[in-house]
Amino acid sequence: MSKANLVLLSLCSIAFTHAAAVQLHAEPHINSEVITEINPEHKLTIETQDWVKVTDTQTGQTGWAELSKLRSNFSDNSQWGMSIHSPSNEGTVQKITYSPYSKDESSQRIEQIRNAHKEIIKDFDKLWNALK
Repeated sequence: MSKANLVLLSLCSIAFTHAAAVQLHAEPHINSEVITEINPEHKLTIETQDWVKVTDTQTGQTGWAELSKLRSNFSDNSQWGMSIHSPSNEGTVQKITYSPYSKDESSQRIEQIRNAHKEIIKDFDKLWNALK
């Protein structure tokens, strides 16, 4: 291993081992019992609640809805995105965005899928002919 790789590995190890500790609480509030500190070297599963705050960007109306119903009822012909923001020391906000496809976007998406399928069939035909 080169010196440059060893230095890089050492710096990564130092940076990784000095990550700030995050406590794992028994309940979802700061005053609950601390179970342990979360190990940054472990894979994590992070779950959110099903009820989410929703704002209609056209009407400005805000309320609460079940995310599972939004996903199951609005998934066809739509785009979903997710971002996580830490705007201040007050906490982190997870934002999920939903945008319905327009008719043009739907047509373009169908054409993209159709072309991708054509390429898959071409590759399969090449493989099939090579195996004969």
